[in-house]
Amino acid sequence: MQYKVPIITINSIEEAQQGLSKMQKDNYSLILCDVITNQIAIEKSFKTILITSGTESIKHAFKEVLQITHLIENSNQQTQILEQTLTNQSNALLLLNANFKLHYSNIEQELQQSVLAFLAKKTLLQDHQIYYYSFKRALYRLAISNFTSSAGSYYLVEVKLSTPPLINNQFGIKYQHFDDIKQDISQQLTFTTFIEEENKKKAKRLDNYFRSLLIFGESGTSKTSLAQYLFINQTDYNRNLITIDASVFNDKTWKFLTNLNNGPLIEIGNTPLFQNSDQMPLVQLNRLVSLIHDNNFSRTNRIIFTYNTNGQDHKQKIYHKIVNTLDCTSIYCRSIEERKSELAMIIPLFLNQINIQCNTSILGFEPDALKEMIDFNWPGNFSQLSSIIKKSALESSSYYITQQQVVAALELERKAMQTNSYYKKTEQLIAEHKSLFEYTQDIIREVLEHNHGNQTKTAKQLGISRTTLWRYLKSK
Repeated sequence: MQYKVPIITINSIEEAQQGLSKMQKDNYSLILCDVITNQIAIEKSFKTILITSGTESIKHAFKEVLQITHLIENSNQQTQILEQTLTNQSNALLLLNANFKLHYSNIEQELQQSVLAFLAKKTLLQDHQIYYYSFKRALYRLAISNFTSSAGSYYLVEVKLSTPPLINNQFGIKYQHFDDIKQDISQQLTFTTFIEEENKKKAKRLDNYFRSLLIFGESGTSKTSLAQYLFINQTDYNRNLITIDASVFNDKTWKFLTNLNNGPLIEIGNTPLFQNSDQMPLVQLNRLVSLIHDNNFSRTNRIIFTYNTNGQDHKQKIYHKIVNTLDCTSIYCRSIEERKSELAMIIPLFLNQINIQCNTSILGFEPDALKEMIDFNWPGNFSQLSSIIKKSALESSSYYITQQQVVAALELERKAMQTNSYYKKTEQLIAEHKSLFEYTQDIIREVLEHNHGNQTKTAKQLGISRTTLWRYLKSK
């Protein structure tokens, strides 16, 4: 006989108990036995074949056992061959049943668990269906195959590293994984310095009720910081923060957003952040909002917009289009002008963080220096404020930043603001399609205002006579 089959003679129930206990320790699973032993074996969770009295009965039982053993061995061999073949495959595979229970995998544990969690959110996997899934800055293509056997329905999932989407500054699109944002926070200690506590609470409170959010306020009021704060503190939609700069929105950006293979809106669990939505052309904004609304992208991803207020009519149309069409809520970020009373606390707090970040040892601002900082109008809000504090700290040669240092830094800032205002004014004039005479009038009035109404100084600065200046000012 090719199989070693131990034979135990049983003379009592005690011997049956002892013999079966030993066989259980030796990892035997199938027992041929009489009626009494059969009952005890079943209680010990053995598989049994009942032998009745007689030589022929015993021979038949042995034959049956050998056939079963042979079938099990063949099955095990086939399973081993199949597993070895799959393991040697270059493609990563997952085999799941209809209840998403894993039967086989040849991919590493962390990726496996992440993909399974992603697939488990799907109510039904279709044959030949393709999903794109990002994991640790890599994009994976998940190809689904369905098949049915006598044991039930199964899903075979091919996991393949996909070509990452073309993302660069030209498109104005940046992918950041949850871990990337957390790392940025640890490196940039000033991350939440200027975010109002009330806005933090409101963002968390609205997390469960709205999937779209518009954060608005003047430029430099930490709108993007608030969006990032919401991203890392929300319970869902925190796989990737996908930042899209609407100010450089173009046809290539649009094609990428609407790509059904690897576009950012087709995945589940991301937070697309559309920065500077106020600068997007109204036609493109309408297309974008309709795309999000018609495809219910806000049900599978959280959509956040940032909006810079400036009071222009077409900008207000953009604001209302987003809020009303997408049924999103909004959070207002107050300017420094509206938070003047907080500056005396915010400035030292930021300075302390700068000391840690830049390895400086500045103890604070002199009282007159702090007053200069508080009295400044800060049109660039907290972005401008943080820049000045950082420059002052790095340039200081003592433990306290002096009034003289602050005055000098703010004077340079005023000159830079003046230069920028000229550029912005010129751009505005071009957009208004005015005549050359009207352009000249506006420039003269701008310079005159800068010179506090001094016509002689204005005429000299512009290189024209006072008569010419007067003619432009009087003409309508």
